[in-house]
Amino acid sequence: METANFRKALIDIAQKDSAERVLSKVIAFYYPRLDLKDKSTFFDSLMSLLTISDKQEFDFSKLKEDIEVNQSIVNPDIFKNKDYRIKKIEISNLRGIPSIKESENIPYGINLIEDEICHNAIVLANNGTGKSSLFAGLEMIFANEIGEKKLRTKKNNISENEFLDYLKRFPLLEKPNCKIETFEGEYDLDNKIFPKDYIEVFNPISHFITEYDIIENGRIDYETSDQKLDYSFHNIIAKALGLNEFLDLLSITEQIPTYSRRKELNQQNKLSTEIKANEETIKNRLALIQSKQIELDELNKGEELKPNSINTIELINELKRTIEETPLTGSESSKLKNDIKEFQKAYQEYISISGIQDINIEKGFLEQGLSLAENKDDCPFCQDSKKTIEEIKGSVKLRINNLKKYEETERRIKLAYRNLSNNLIDSLQSLKHLSEILFNQRSVLSKQTSLDSLINKEDELMMLLTPHLLDDELFNYIKQLSDKQFPTDTEFSKLSIFLIDNKDLIYEFIPSKIDEIKTFIKERTEQIQNVIDELSNSANMTINEKIKALEKEINENKTSIPIIEKTIKELNLQMKSVDIQVQNFKRIKEEIKFFNLKLIEEKDKIVTSYFKSIKEVV
Repeated sequence: METANFRKALIDIAQKDSAERVLSKVIAFYYPRLDLKDKSTFFDSLMSLLTISDKQEFDFSKLKEDIEVNQSIVNPDIFKNKDYRIKKIEISNLRGIPSIKESENIPYGINLIEDEICHNAIVLANNGTGKSSLFAGLEMIFANEIGEKKLRTKKNNISENEFLDYLKRFPLLEKPNCKIETFEGEYDLDNKIFPKDYIEVFNPISHFITEYDIIENGRIDYETSDQKLDYSFHNIIAKALGLNEFLDLLSITEQIPTYSRRKELNQQNKLSTEIKANEETIKNRLALIQSKQIELDELNKGEELKPNSINTIELINELKRTIEETPLTGSESSKLKNDIKEFQKAYQEYISISGIQDINIEKGFLEQGLSLAENKDDCPFCQDSKKTIEEIKGSVKLRINNLKKYEETERRIKLAYRNLSNNLIDSLQSLKHLSEILFNQRSVLSKQTSLDSLINKEDELMMLLTPHLLDDELFNYIKQLSDKQFPTDTEFSKLSIFLIDNKDLIYEFIPSKIDEIKTFIKERTEQIQNVIDELSNSANMTINEKIKALEKEINENKTSIPIIEKTIKELNLQMKSVDIQVQNFKRIKEEIKFFNLKLIEEKDKIVTSYFKSIKEVV
C-alpha cells in the first residue's frame, strides 16, 4: 500500500535533512523499491539503493508531480461523498444461516427501504439464531475481514480464503452467500466494496466494532508514554487515522540501529582470509622453487638424492589427511526435495480443514452422545431435536469422522514439519562445515601446481555457496523452526511462508549444490590420490626422469605465480567494494536514527492535531 500523503511526508523529511545525510533522501525517492518484508530485506534494498545514489541529485519537485498523477498510488478521494448505506440484504448458507435448499428456496433477508426511505436496523434475536453470521457476512463485504475469526485464530496474518472458509456452513458443501444493495450499487462476497489497499487506510474498526475489537481495545493503555506499544492509545489513534504506513515503516526502521548483521563483515573477513591465503601460496611456491632448484642443481652435478625426501613424505601424509578429513555432505538432495513436497502437501490439507479447536474434547463429547443416542430411548438431546434419531446419529458420525481425519492431518503436518526443518538445518550446517574444511586444506593443496584447476573449481563452487553459508539470519531462523518440538499453526505458517519467500534457494539451489559437491568431492579425492601416487613413485625414477620432473615442477610453479598475483588483484578489487558496503552498513545504522526521529515527529503531529477534538472526552 502506498498513499500520496505518506510519500509527501517522506519527501518533506528528506528536503529538511542536511546535505551530508543521504539516507532520508534515498528512502523518500525510492520508497516503492524498498522491500519491507523484514529488516534483512529492507536493509539489502537500502544498501543497493544507497550505492547507486552516490552523488545523485534528487529531483523531488518532479517526484511530487508524478505522485499526483500516479494511478497506482492509493487516493482515498475517489470514495469521497459515496453513499454505501444498506438498502437490502440477502443471506444464505452462511454459518448459522441455512442454505436456500434448507429454507424451501427462500433466502433470508432484510429490506431497509420503506416509503422510499432508508431506515436503520436493530437486530434482536435469541442466542444461536444467526445474528453473528449476518454481521460476519456484512463485515467481510465492507471490511474484507471478520473480527470473530481473528479472535479465535492464533496467528497474525489471516488470508482472505481463511475468512471465507470461516463463513461456510457445516458440513462445508456449498458456497456461502451474502448480497447487499446500497445506494452505490450491489455487492457480495465476490464483489466487495473497497480494494484491500484502501481498507488499510479506511480502517475496518471505524465501521465494524466486533468482539475482537472490544477485547483488543480493552488493552489500551491511556497513560503509557511508550508509543511503540501496539496497545498505546497514541497508536490506536494513528491506526484509526489510516497512518498504518507510518507505523509499518517505523516497525522496520526502528530495528535497524540495533541490527547485529554480519553479512558484510563476514564477506570482508572471508576476502581478507582469501587474500592472505593466496599471498601465503606465493610465498610457499617461491620457497618450493628455491628448494627444487637446489635438488635440480645436485642432480645435475651427479649427486644422487635420497629416495622420498623428508619434505616429500610430509607432503604425502598431508595429502592423505585431506582425503581422510573431508566428509561428504550430510544430507541427500532427493530426501530434501521429498520432505519439501510432503510438507507442502500436508500443509495444504491441514489448512483446508483447520480451525477445529479442542478436537479431543469435542470428539469425546460426540462419541458419548452417539452412545447415548444408540443405547438410550430417552436421550434428552434427541427428544429436544426436530430431527430423527437416525438423522442425528448420521450427523454425529460424519462429524466424528471429520475430527478423526483432522487428527490424522495434524499428526502428518507435525511430522512433515519436523522432518523438513531438521533436514534444512542439517543440510546447511553440513555444507558450512564442509566449506570450512575445504578452505583450511587450501594451504596443503596449493603446494602442488597440478591441483590448481581443482582449487579453481572449488573456489567457483564456494563463491556461490558462501553468501548463504554466512547468512546468520538464515541459519538462526531455520534453527528456531527446527528447535520447536511442539509446532503449532504459527510455526506451520512460518515454514510455509519461508519456503515461498526462498523458493529458488530451497527448492533448486541447495539441492543442486548438494549433488554438485558430492560429485566434486569424488573428483577431488581421485586427483589428490593421483598426486600421492606420483609422489610415492618418484623413488623409482632414473636421474634423467627426476631432472625432467623437477624442471617441469619448477616451471609450473613459476608460471602459477603471476596467475595467483592476478587473483589477489581481483580479490583486492572485491575487497574495495565490500569495504564500501561495510561503510554504508555503518552509515545506514547511524543516519536512520535521525530519520526515525523525524518520521515519528511527523506521525505525532498528525495524531496530536486529531486528538485535540476528543481529548476532553478521553
